[in-house]
Amino acid sequence: MPHDFQEDIKVVIGFRSSLESETDRGAALMAAAYLEDQLLRLALDVIVDENSLRKKLGDQNGPLGSFSARIDFAYALGLLPPKMHADLHLIRRIRNEFAHTMAPITFETSPNKERCFELFYVWKAEATPRARYIAACMAALARIHRGIADAKRPTVPPDIEQADLLNRGKKVQKAVVDLLEVVLKQASKAPESATSEETDQTE
Repeated sequence: MPHDFQEDIKVVIGFRSSLESETDRGAALMAAAYLEDQLLRLALDVIVDENSLRKKLGDQNGPLGSFSARIDFAYALGLLPPKMHADLHLIRRIRNEFAHTMAPITFETSPNKERCFELFYVWKAEATPRARYIAACMAALARIHRGIADAKRPTVPPDIEQADLLNRGKKVQKAVVDLLEVVLKQASKAPESATSEETDQTE
């Protein structure tokens, strides 16, 4: 079934609008959570179509169970440019700051503010820290959705038939035996050559 990219655009526009009414903490957590979810969606779209494996990889305790792992996996597959890879880790760190700090904090609080100004994918250089965070999140989201739209699953090679496997094993075994015979023949001639050289030198 063709990917409905237009539907993604509608969802993103609605999501972007919903962030406007959120507190800084709410906006940071919601935007990062959505990115994390979409990164997993992307990751599962570019691996083999095997439900048990997909479930295992995406499980909370699986290899793709964390935001960090999903970011690195997408980058490792060439689905993210280097600076967006760095932006997503900054977004993750800012998210963690809001998630694990019980005191009242905002995007203007250190180290959130400084990290927001490290973000690369931002349209307005003079934007506020909050605006920069959201802009970087939306840029990453657009790239992720483009990756989902273009995703291609790898083809799993078929297993070798048992008879074929045994036949190949016999061929390998014969090749090894033939090679050993050649080596042994050469080794048996070596002493004769050495004796001949010693005789020549004596004469």
